[in-house]
Amino acid sequence: MRSTPKKRFCSFISILALAVVLVVPSAIAASSSSDDQPLAPASLDSQETGKAPQTVSTDTAAPASNESALPLTEPSQDEEAPVAAAQPAAHEQVSAESEGTTGLGTGWLNVPSLHPLLVHFPIVLLIIGPIFILAGMIFFSEGTQDAGIVLSVLGFVTALVVSQIVHPQVTDLPAEAQTLLDWHDKFSDLTLLAAGTGALFGGLRWLIPPLRKGFVTLALAAFLAAAGCVVLAGYSGTQLVHNHGVGVQGHYLDSQ
Repeated sequence: MRSTPKKRFCSFISILALAVVLVVPSAIAASSSSDDQPLAPASLDSQETGKAPQTVSTDTAAPASNESALPLTEPSQDEEAPVAAAQPAAHEQVSAESEGTTGLGTGWLNVPSLHPLLVHFPIVLLIIGPIFILAGMIFFSEGTQDAGIVLSVLGFVTALVVSQIVHPQVTDLPAEAQTLLDWHDKFSDLTLLAAGTGALFGGLRWLIPPLRKGFVTLALAAFLAAAGCVVLAGYSGTQLVHNHGVGVQGHYLDSQ
């Protein structure tokens, strides 16, 4: 039995409502992920002040131990010069170590900032696209099927950009975090493979009209697989950020 236009309209409104529910939290998460603060310089000052007394104490320890044998004399300017020179050197060393352990770029238009900002687009598009395709097949709406294929292809394109162009490079990860990163990369590659296959079948749908229904079914299956893989890739990515601090204030990011 074919559905009435009223039922089709209600179903389409329901799908749009579901899309809004999925898109709004992702947009909020994208805006909040770009609000990371850079590493505060207060920790550098505390490390600097902690190192300076140690340098002075090592220089003054030798005269104190030989206090009974040598008379007490004030240190000359030549003796104070190495101590004064050691303080700027210690500050430069701490600054170099800080720059080596954090790879947070300057400004917001850099790879570490763009990846968490853009990664939500393929997640949402690859989930909503198959829903539209399936709804179009159930309610015999070719327009809804076309909309779902277009959304899914956009999800494939954005996934390609996020994983290949604006994916930050990491370094010196702990063993557990490295294992998660390996799984994250594997699921990302599977997402690209499945979504690319679905995009191919979706294009053949328009090129070979007699086999349109068969290509739509194959495209739906491929995009559903891509949706599952992108969810797993996103889950492993959140584990890296929230459980291991990868990327938080530039930690573990390669600054090169």
